Amino acid sequence: MLTRSVALLILLAIPARAEVRRLCKVSSGFWSSIVEVEFETGTELNKAAKVYTFSPVNVYALVWFSQSEVAILKLDSPLFITSKASFGPDDFKQCFTYVLVKIPATQVNSDDLRQWGIEAHRTSYGEWIDPRVDEKSDLLNPSLIAP
Repeated sequence: MLTRSVALLILLAIPARAEVRRLCKVSSGFWSSIVEVEFETGTELNKAAKVYTFSPVNVYALVWFSQSEVAILKLDSPLFITSKASFGPDDFKQCFTYVLVKIPATQVNSDDLRQWGIEAHRTSYGEWIDPRVDEKSDLLNPSLIAP
């Protein structure tokens, strides 16, 4: 298991590289917010960090709170087990299309294995939180993030 400081140092040394960044509703305990989340496979994280700490068959979500604070979340769903080396926009859409509930996740860079939830839809009708899911552009409009 990664300690918080080691994982943070690893990630701070790596420039932004995630192929998939999407607005999602992220929650833990009584806190929830719509934030931009980076999705990567364990293989991508291991390669970027030059370590072999992350499981290559799992997908991870990185939730950045500041330049020096990140939660690394392992997605705890069979939908997010992969044999692929990278996680792309089509993978995000395929995994979340029929999941209208919160995906459970475990924070791996915390001593207490905090439980989180990630949602990609605004409503039970399947409206995406992030309109980029159905668009060709991956550019984020800052007005989409709730203050």
